[in-house]
Amino acid sequence: MFANVLMCQFDNDLETFIFSAGQVTPPPLMGGQEEVAEQVAELEFLQVQPISRLSLSMTRMTELVAVLQANLDQRNVAVETRPGDPRQ
Repeated sequence: MFANVLMCQFDNDLETFIFSAGQVTPPPLMGGQEEVAEQVAELEFLQVQPISRLSLSMTRMTELVAVLQANLDQRNVAVETRPGDPRQ
């Protein structure tokens, strides 16, 4: 599943994190810049389809952040060391 909406909150006990992932499909917006701006201003809400909801302890949240950071760091090193990468 593709998630394009992420949200994280902590519970009242300050020890539990609730991490939610969802998907939103924006409505088609047609016309020029002013017409699109008017259509956006008229939107009351966008429906988000929930994909998953995780409850994480402080320990697990810390582990998740470390895993994500390590993966991001590895990706950045791979991009920097890729010979002939046009993104450099």
